Amino acid sequence: MHPNNFFNQGYDFLLLANEYPVLHPLLFKNEYDNWTIDFGIKKNVRLFNQVLLEKHFDINHWEVPEENLCPTIPGRADYLYYLKDLLGNGTKKILDIGTGASVVYPLVGSHLFNWNFVGSEISTKSLENAQKILKANNIPKTEIEIRQQKVKRNFFKNIVLAEEQFDASICNPPFFESEQQAQSWNWKKWKTEKGKSVGTLSELVVKGGEKQFITNMIKESEQFKNRIKLFTCLVSKQSTVPFIEKACVENGVSDLQFIQMETGKKVSRIAVWKV
Repeated sequence: MHPNNFFNQGYDFLLLANEYPVLHPLLFKNEYDNWTIDFGIKKNVRLFNQVLLEKHFDINHWEVPEENLCPTIPGRADYLYYLKDLLGNGTKKILDIGTGASVVYPLVGSHLFNWNFVGSEISTKSLENAQKILKANNIPKTEIEIRQQKVKRNFFKNIVLAEEQFDASICNPPFFESEQQAQSWNWKKWKTEKGKSVGTLSELVVKGGEKQFITNMIKESEQFKNRIKLFTCLVSKQSTVPFIEKACVENGVSDLQFIQMETGKKVSRIAVWKV
């Protein structure tokens, strides 16, 4: 985890539960005699997210529909800390591609660094929920604005306005090539969600998986090289890296790097490129 991420020392679950009693019923002692909660249960993760957002980010109202993904706050913060290393200090304008029903990246980045965000979202239901969260927390459009992407194959088109400038784009892409792959992931990740998918198809599945998704993003980024200074995207699989490198060569991108992130046992990376 990034050294500046204040979650990198873990959590004092007992202290948190004393401050937020709603966590008390979730606590148990693990084999090391430490207090913790079971993160294999989706409702626990949602409740814990709510506590973290309220305690550390002044977000007092955060509800996400049951069928949507439940992102982990520390991991999302990590992405943004690494991005800040690249962008430096000062107010920045960030484009979040596929901000989702949870609108987590803008909420976290706005609070941590005073950045302004535009979030794009293809799902009408997710977009409405994101806007509901912003309204409930009195966050103005000048800080976080959500725009609907009406063309599924587009990333920046229809979202970036004429003459609009962004310091960077971020994205947490769909990782799976099929619904079957997504369902298998659900069975492994969640203890209590065996009969249904935790995450909508638009959040989890895309034709060709993340490698095709990011390849297409690189192709389109060439058209927006004068509007977006830095393009970034989360990459979950090491096997995707060669496809990204090939796409950059084919599209004239000479400035490409990968930043490795480690949160717990999970290892991922951020692809960063300039056109």
